[in-house]
Order: sequence, then C-alpha cells, then structure tokens
Amino acid sequence: MREHYFLTMLQSLSCDSIDKYTQTMICLETT
Repeated sequence: MREHYFLTMLQSLSCDSIDKYTQTMICLETT
C-alpha cells in the first residue's frame, strides 16, 4: 500500500515539484 502510494505520487509529480518534506519522504522511500 505504502509503496503503491509513493509510486503513484512519483508518476504524478516529479521530486522537484513537491514540497520539501514530501520530496524527502518520497525520494527516500523510492531510492
């Protein structure tokens, strides 16, 4: 569930277009 959520976010937004906190969370989860 969690991974799917992050992947969906990445598909919709690039790491540069989200807010700093969310960017860090997503990038850390996916890299």
